[in-house]
Amino acid sequence: DDIKKKLEMICDEIGFLKSQCKKFVNQYRDTLVEELSTTDDAKTICVNIGVCKK
Repeated sequence: DDIKKKLEMICDEIGFLKSQCKKFVNQYRDTLVEELSTTDDAKTICVNIGVCKK
């Protein structure tokens, strides 16, 4: 729950990308929470959730 709340807070602070951020978080929330609970770096997480190339 803490990670979910923090993700939402980050989106609120982004400004003009807020709506896109919230859509992304809503779509990938469970996966993001799981990935952010690991020791993986940002690039690895991005690849693991399928939004970045290897």
